[in-house]
Amino acid sequence: MEKIHITNFNQAIRLKINNYIENNLMKCIDTNQSLNEMVDYLYSMQGEDKKTNYYEYFVGVAYLDAYKMFSYKQKNLLSSEEDIEFFYKLYNILDFNDLLAEVSANPGYLKSILKASYDYYNLPFLGRYLILKSLSPSENKKLGLIFAPHTLDLTEYNDPLTLDDIIKDIKRQCHKYQNVLSIDFLEGVIFSVCGYIKRMFNINKENAISICSELAKKDYLASIYLTRQIKDNDTLNNHIKLYENSSYEEIIAHFNNDDEFLFDTIWMLIDLYITKTFNDVSIDEKSIENGGNDTVIKKLIPKKDKKDK
Repeated sequence: MEKIHITNFNQAIRLKINNYIENNLMKCIDTNQSLNEMVDYLYSMQGEDKKTNYYEYFVGVAYLDAYKMFSYKQKNLLSSEEDIEFFYKLYNILDFNDLLAEVSANPGYLKSILKASYDYYNLPFLGRYLILKSLSPSENKKLGLIFAPHTLDLTEYNDPLTLDDIIKDIKRQCHKYQNVLSIDFLEGVIFSVCGYIKRMFNINKENAISICSELAKKDYLASIYLTRQIKDNDTLNNHIKLYENSSYEEIIAHFNNDDEFLFDTIWMLIDLYITKTFNDVSIDEKSIENGGNDTVIKKLIPKKDKKDK
């Protein structure tokens, strides 16, 4: 049966918040002023029948994003004293009426949740995925009861990620660094992807293992290809030895426990799909297809996939 796509209207609200702030930045109007203007605009909608639902949807989505952002900070010991106080206010919202009452009485609260929604929207896809997946079942239930459209976000991020999703996000991050931030910082992209994979071992170990299996295969084939043209490269040779001489479980453990190894494999992914070179040697996905030991390649297939075959 063909998968039914449900439109996530939450994303439309986030896009409106983002576009308003970004368009103002182009006019040299800072984020703080833009947020003040948005608060005034949203308050002006209260009491107008046709606009009340629009106002409430803005409030609901902004609250969801703020809760997710500050919950993640709290769980990862990244909260300042101000963050803790604000998360306390987010956590203790009882229901949607309570949220509307808090927003109505406190413009600063509305401003803060709008800012959190803007920040959430501008995270890399992997960051948003990680934050959403970090929510506990009880938190998801709580948020769904406060604002039912939370389920739209859960549905959109329901499917496990693949290596292709990782590659797409790497490309998006590289584009942003180069064209928006005007910096050449591949290491920064690699750190973010490594952080995502490490965290996923705690949140969804099966998905993390599946991604690392795909990553291992790419790294192995690329390393084999490159050693035919580059002699005595310790990194390439050590990676090949690991794949050829270690068990599947040992290889996966290496991704989780050896930060330098994980960093190097993500860099190889960037060589394959972004720079398409390694030490001045041309390399891409097609060039590495025919190589490697079949036994090793079969070993790198996730166990659940082997059972399906």
